[in-house]
Amino acid sequence: MNYNKIRQILDRFYAGETSLEEEKNLRVFFEREEVPEAFLDDELLFRILSETQSEEILDQQFDEKILKQIKRNRPYFINRRLIYSLSGVAAAVLILLAIWMGGLFNTHNTQPYGTIDNPQLAFAQTRAALQKVSKNLNKGLNPVKTAAADFNKPLNKVAAINKMNQSLKDLQRLREMEKARELMQSINSVYINLQPNQKKQ
Repeated sequence: MNYNKIRQILDRFYAGETSLEEEKNLRVFFEREEVPEAFLDDELLFRILSETQSEEILDQQFDEKILKQIKRNRPYFINRRLIYSLSGVAAAVLILLAIWMGGLFNTHNTQPYGTIDNPQLAFAQTRAALQKVSKNLNKGLNPVKTAAADFNKPLNKVAAINKMNQSLKDLQRLREMEKARELMQSINSVYINLQPNQKKQ
């Protein structure tokens, strides 16, 4: 078979435009023992395709059994969903009942809970409560402060290393300036007098 024709059929195969007869011809071509090197990748593909086609395909009864099982289990999910929604409604009714019952038993106290008529006593209790909150907040912030200090130690070392790097750069500049000075001295020491010597008269 002509290799150019095989390449054309392969291109049509990858585009999904081949007939069953052409695909059969391709399978026969790739089942040969000697396949040209240009078609080795295609041969691997057709070998895999022939192996997958030889696997057992499930029949129509298998699909029907699965669908029956799904239909049989569906009412269970509906019932469970119904139970969840009813339990949510029951919980809401219980909460409303508890609030209503609490209001019935607490009718003798017309003053709102936690209110004080004496302003000095209210100030003292508020101050005590705020001091307690402040103490607990400071106690809670102590680990954060120590953690921040522990975190800053390596950063300080990095800053010291950065200073050292900057000093090394400055030292490198000084070395370059020293080299330039030495070069200038060597240029100054090689001085050529271009004027002829004149005798004093």
